[in-house]
Amino acid sequence: MLELIEAGPVALSKLEAWATGALPAGVDWIALTDVRLRAPLLRPPRLRCFSVYERHLVQAFRSVLRHKMNPFLFALVSALGLIKAPKKFFRVPVYYKGNHLAISGPNDTIPWPSYSRMLDYELEIAIIIGAPGIDVPVERAAEHIFGYTIFNDFSARDALMTEVGFGPSAGPAKGKDFDGSNAFGPWIVTADEMGDPATAEMVVSVNGVERGRAKAGEAAHSFSRLVSYASRGEALQPGEILACGAVGDGTGIEFWSFLQPGDRVELKVERIGVLSNTIGPQSAHAPL
Repeated sequence: MLELIEAGPVALSKLEAWATGALPAGVDWIALTDVRLRAPLLRPPRLRCFSVYERHLVQAFRSVLRHKMNPFLFALVSALGLIKAPKKFFRVPVYYKGNHLAISGPNDTIPWPSYSRMLDYELEIAIIIGAPGIDVPVERAAEHIFGYTIFNDFSARDALMTEVGFGPSAGPAKGKDFDGSNAFGPWIVTADEMGDPATAEMVVSVNGVERGRAKAGEAAHSFSRLVSYASRGEALQPGEILACGAVGDGTGIEFWSFLQPGDRVELKVERIGVLSNTIGPQSAHAPL
């Protein structure tokens, strides 16, 4: 897949021609039912994880404060309207560099990190970069998008709260950085097939019960803005992933409801499909 992306539009056009016409000699289609899909990119060259959904940020922050703060103080903070996204959230689309080696694919079992007891899911859509480029203007950003996929940024919330806290931080470490934590798939839908990703409806379910629903376009920054910002002073790489961040109602922490061993998590994004993963067993607890 990475070779296909790197080869550019000419290679993709040839593949599209095969899909609608005669295959080359010695080549045949394999039925989807006869294979087990892996992650579309087993070793993406880079992974950036953005946070651009205000409703998720505010609801998650409110949920943490409700469970960590004195009830009277929490009520006062809420009444004063102090639980809100900071102004800088709307100025730039912040991101951190994720672990591009901690990859899982569709139907994979997600290992439970030994240091956590609060494992969570994140309903996200992700951009797959096609053409390289640096300092890409917003109005040209779409030219650098190969396609889109579903992304589940599994998170150890107890570790994350310890690492990030409520002040300046270097960003998440073990809260996001464990084997298999970045699940995506089940495939990549090319940009021309996806159309406008902002209109896509997104749904998360656990064990068949819907937990949250949102529109991809509810973000504070456009998809083109994410691509342009990522390219500032650093060349985009074909095959790199820009995970756009959890949507509102797209995580358990917003409702203080976390995963259990054996849970089946399904993320559905309109015009892409469904990404399903099962949560593995807990091991002996070894706190950080």
